[in-house]
Amino acid sequence: GDPYPDGLFDFLEGYTVDTKNGCIIFPMVEPFGSHLRKRLGDDALAEQYLFQELYDSTRTVALQFPEKNKFRLTGEYRGSSGTEINLNAFNVPPGSVKVMAGGILLTEGTDYMVDYLSGTVNIINRSIIDAGTPISITLEDRSLSRMQRKTLAGIDLQYDFSKYLTLGATLMHYREKPLVTKTAYGDESAQNTLWGANLAYRKESLGLTHLLNMLPFVEATQPSQLSTRLEFAQMIPGHYKDQHTGGYSYLDDFETSISGIDLRSPYAWSLAATPYNNGSEGLFPEASLSNHIDYGKNRARLAWFFIDGIFTRPHSSLTPAHIRNDLTQLSDHRVREVLEREIFPNREPYHGQPTILPVLNLSYYPTERGPYNLDTNVDSEGRLLDPERRWGGITRRMDIRDFEEANIEYIEFWLMDPFVNDTLGTARGGDLYFNLGNISEDVLKDGKKFFENGLPVDGDTTAVGYTVWGKYPKRQSTVYAFDNSLGRESRRIQDVGLNGLSTEEELVYPTYANYLSELRARLSTEALSQMQEEPHSPLNDPAGDTFRHYRGTEQDRKELSILERYKHYNNTEGNSIAAEEDPYASTARAIPDAEDIDNDNTMNENEAYYQYRVSLRPGLMEVGSNYITDKREASVRLRDGNDAKVTWYQFKIPIREYQAKAGNIQGFNNIRFMRMFLTDFQEPTFLRFATLELVRGEWREYRRDLAIGGDVTGTGHLDISAVNIEENGSRSPVNYVVPPGVTRAIDPGQPHLRQQNEQSLSLKLNDLEPAPR
Repeated sequence: GDPYPDGLFDFLEGYTVDTKNGCIIFPMVEPFGSHLRKRLGDDALAEQYLFQELYDSTRTVALQFPEKNKFRLTGEYRGSSGTEINLNAFNVPPGSVKVMAGGILLTEGTDYMVDYLSGTVNIINRSIIDAGTPISITLEDRSLSRMQRKTLAGIDLQYDFSKYLTLGATLMHYREKPLVTKTAYGDESAQNTLWGANLAYRKESLGLTHLLNMLPFVEATQPSQLSTRLEFAQMIPGHYKDQHTGGYSYLDDFETSISGIDLRSPYAWSLAATPYNNGSEGLFPEASLSNHIDYGKNRARLAWFFIDGIFTRPHSSLTPAHIRNDLTQLSDHRVREVLEREIFPNREPYHGQPTILPVLNLSYYPTERGPYNLDTNVDSEGRLLDPERRWGGITRRMDIRDFEEANIEYIEFWLMDPFVNDTLGTARGGDLYFNLGNISEDVLKDGKKFFENGLPVDGDTTAVGYTVWGKYPKRQSTVYAFDNSLGRESRRIQDVGLNGLSTEEELVYPTYANYLSELRARLSTEALSQMQEEPHSPLNDPAGDTFRHYRGTEQDRKELSILERYKHYNNTEGNSIAAEEDPYASTARAIPDAEDIDNDNTMNENEAYYQYRVSLRPGLMEVGSNYITDKREASVRLRDGNDAKVTWYQFKIPIREYQAKAGNIQGFNNIRFMRMFLTDFQEPTFLRFATLELVRGEWREYRRDLAIGGDVTGTGHLDISAVNIEENGSRSPVNYVVPPGVTRAIDPGQPHLRQQNEQSLSLKLNDLEPAPR
């Protein structure tokens, strides 16, 4: 600090001020923490003013201490700007913009120009800018009010008692009708009445003229006029009232108190790396291996997809004939269409939008090997042994990483009963896991980042390196785009999957050649014969990564089922090369596959995450346990004309109630990835997610003592969630009903009468400690 402080702020660029970014730099560490304690010299006094949480916690946590957030920095500055000023409004009413410079009203067209459509003001009087005169702008923003229904009515009455005396009265009434019945505080619609009266008396007088002529130097020749005018006016203010809400305004109607971040899109998910946890909760010890084929030995086949409507849409000319005529398959709960009213019967559809839900499907086959699984522990038919030890998973990046700032509280999803087709009751079930945090992008763990467009198309062997899995590019990635210098041949060379090897190269690569040699010794003659004919068997696709589109003439010729068509859709070799002689579009993506899920041009190898386990077993699918908060039993009409019962379950997983923690992770302010995987299943399992989202709230739990502001001494926590008529209108044992005096709002943006959702905030106290006696 300054050895001779004078109490004045020293303006030193780069030391106390950053003018480029508009920042003030304090010349000491922790000015409102340890520094303040030292200057006060009294610990008891310092505790009243210190804001230490500002430095040892995140910004979101520090905001939980309003009793300490009392410091305010004030000052003045002078800045310069360009001639164009953005009004942050569109379609501004012409003539409503007023610009003042130093308190003087400027003239439009001379001093400034206004673009009313885009909402910008351009100062054309350069002398105002050069002088640095402060500019203030006022405008009328009618973007919302223009949509309101407004009524203005008035009457003006004038009555002449004589030619000298007139009495008048005026009455005006202005009324606004809001777009919605729930009016937010500060946005009330006006309902004002203005009334007034006026009296006018006017008469010519010669006598007054004679009196004026008696004054010296005055000589009036015209008759004088006596005129009196009295006016009175009063405005009676008011606001809109209706039969439903009365005259009340809402501080918060809770309709947006809870919102979701949709995670269903299958195109955002990628093949997951083996979950690594070196603690006692670790599930897969092989995850610690690097550049070793055992790393992927337990990865089973998992497919994730939306089902294209060409298969399930009635009367579609694009549906393959064998599927269109197979009403039994189209009635299968694993593939059938799911209508919105099946899960949300109280939700009214939008005009012109389809009412079919886009369902995320996970098809898990624990006895079939997944990509890059070279395990030879199989039976004579090639099926994986010990299926309950296998796993299949997918990973995606998080677009919002700071869960504390966004106040993300739950993982929430509606899931179709996984055992809906288990009529014999033989299904054992298994576990569904979620990981939140830092997840490794090294799918083939070798410490080398792979990206398909890094493979040279000119055959330069010095540009690639080799691992146990295959080839990897030695150059750095800058952009993910295929090399098109050799046309279709370039794509064929580069689009080979995450191991850098085409199927032809895999057949002779030592790792895969040894695998096939051991595998053949374990298979029966009949299994070998069948695998020779199957293009996706280990004999024809050693790595198990060859792509197959769900549409194609070959798929139609073999009359593959819908589920079979999607089994290899997520593979990476050849997924961007269209078949030359196939009339169908047969690519899954246009950019190269890479071990870089979040596209930051680096490969994350760290595993540090929170883990959550959902047990999917027939005996545990009950509301109130296993994170299940609601269920919906629906009766649906199937394509074969029969009616069937199906149950949907709503799961809510509090993100702070994790089952295990892997690695060095602290807090929820840097959640980069989510991984979802299934394990401990013995039979093929099909999960259908009608919704899958992260739930965030506008309200936070206050975790401080209300009396003294310190840490809470007792136990208990507040569960903040929302209930609404669309999702919880049929909940058992207590369903949600619209509160008395409240009606569902009508959507003003729809051409027909559509009721919006009606939602309330739910506060639940858990494990509250009894008050001391």
